[in-house]
Amino acid sequence: MAAAPLLFLKDAMVTFGGTPVFAGISFQLEMGEKICLIGRNGCGKSTLMKVLAGSQQLDGGEYYLRPGVRVGYLPQDVIHGDSETVYDYVLADIKLEPGETHESKIYMADSILGHLGIKGAKLLAKMSGGKLRRAALARALIQQPEVLLLDEPTNHLDLTSIEWLESYVKSYQGGLICISHDRAFLGAISDKTYWLDRGLLRISNKGYAGFDEWSSQIMELEIQSIAKLGKKVEAENLWLQQGVTARRKRNMRRLHEAYALREQLKADKTSQNRSIQTTKLPPISTETGGKMVVEMEHVTHSFHDVDPPKVTMKDVSLRIIRGECIGVMGRNGAGKTTFLRLLTRDLKPDSGRVRIGHSVTISYFDQKRQSLDPNRTLWETLCPDGGDTVKVGEEFRHVVSYLKDFMFAANQYNSPVSSLSGGEASRLVLAKILANPGNFLILDEPTNDLDMDTLDLLQDLLSEYDGTLMIVSHDRDFVDRIATRTLIFDGDGSFDDYVGGFSDAMRAQKEQQIRDKQAARKQLADVKKPEEAAKKKLTKLSYNDKRDLELLPAAIEKLNSEIVALEATIADPMLYTNDPELFDKSVAVLDKKRHELDGSETRWLQLLEMQEGLEG
Repeated sequence: MAAAPLLFLKDAMVTFGGTPVFAGISFQLEMGEKICLIGRNGCGKSTLMKVLAGSQQLDGGEYYLRPGVRVGYLPQDVIHGDSETVYDYVLADIKLEPGETHESKIYMADSILGHLGIKGAKLLAKMSGGKLRRAALARALIQQPEVLLLDEPTNHLDLTSIEWLESYVKSYQGGLICISHDRAFLGAISDKTYWLDRGLLRISNKGYAGFDEWSSQIMELEIQSIAKLGKKVEAENLWLQQGVTARRKRNMRRLHEAYALREQLKADKTSQNRSIQTTKLPPISTETGGKMVVEMEHVTHSFHDVDPPKVTMKDVSLRIIRGECIGVMGRNGAGKTTFLRLLTRDLKPDSGRVRIGHSVTISYFDQKRQSLDPNRTLWETLCPDGGDTVKVGEEFRHVVSYLKDFMFAANQYNSPVSSLSGGEASRLVLAKILANPGNFLILDEPTNDLDMDTLDLLQDLLSEYDGTLMIVSHDRDFVDRIATRTLIFDGDGSFDDYVGGFSDAMRAQKEQQIRDKQAARKQLADVKKPEEAAKKKLTKLSYNDKRDLELLPAAIEKLNSEIVALEATIADPMLYTNDPELFDKSVAVLDKKRHELDGSETRWLQLLEMQEGLEG
């Protein structure tokens, strides 16, 4: 007998102000399923997640959660007490099992918090919004739930944390539903796609990697259906023009059908237009500046208000040429923001020089949105000197029309900036900057809180931008689509410079690592020790030496394979939780194998030197 689903919805409906957010939604979640939930902002994705998490009631239909099933939920908004620490918040829903101690739970919390870059003793009231979401993510993961609901889990995570979360979710054994704008993340973790589209839930048994092809097929079929319906309406219109009055009594049914077809066609076209309507970002044009945009020469910078001083840039030289599109990536705290502040001359280097090219005008998208005054209205933000027009490029636009392009509703125009959500605030900053972007556009984490449709349009817009572009982002797909050059910061005061996007950079990194390893082995093999060779003056190798020289290469290869397998086992984020004894044993064996490998490689190289000395 098949096990009951973890949860299911049947004909689910939620309304807002009497208007359905969605209706007629039915599906079930099984153990092991990993579902990505896709849809435009405002279509009801987060509302649906709240229903599944039990924090919002249905207005119609049925919701079932299998008894005993634990639900881990990462919401969009984090609600907490002012005196709560991260430990208090993360462990709030945890119950100790027989044999468990509070200390063991603290250890578990630390193992997750460490990967997310936050400390358990810190007060939540003193943390940024991004770190609060990390704490909420840790709270969802530590429960070891059978159902995991993640609403934008990669927002405000750096690349290292995203890759760790990706590995965690891949090995997760329960049922998962995830909302995210991070295409690379969804493509890696999902095996099923739910598309909430104009109140309908469309289901694909493939992961997000196949979404573009699947959604295009659906839209094509819809266009064909509307075209067929249009032809039928045209035929009915011709019939109506031939005179209804003479045949009124016997043709009333057909008359009603004709009008019904007209209304259906109108509704279908309206629905399709709504599905493709999204932010209308203005075309960007910019005056051409000089060839050299920015030049950094032997720049060094440290923060001296800490002991010891924190080095952020160490003898860095860089030249940015007009027209380049540069992606900037790396973990949080690696120096990316300091690098931007040095480029824009908001910070002065301790030594070296930063030179801005002739006629270069910089526009800067700040991830903290500090350019927004929370007390100003949206209208005042775009028209700071009064009036009702915004200069966009060389033309003037009415502020209402321009705000509509960025998907703001009429009742928001005179609302304060403080009332906006994170995504809306990002759209407002983009609207402000893109009206007159200058010829060097710097975007610091522009993808946070934006929906996929807005991201698509932003990518299209930036790809046509004829100035110089720099994008700091942890969104691998976004950087891949836009960047022609990628800088990877590693936190040691420098960065690696690659041609192409993120995938190109990762491929080049791996190739370089292989070359470095091969060169190091060759260097060790070629090392001569004339003093030792002179002392030994061997005439021939002993039996044991010959045997070791013959057998060691195979033994080294086997040790390398065993180490790779052990590293993969330990990398499983659930291993310590599910089997702490196996975790400890694997760590101990890995340490032993690494020592064996080091000894074997050293012995083999010594024997090679001895053999070469005899042959010489």
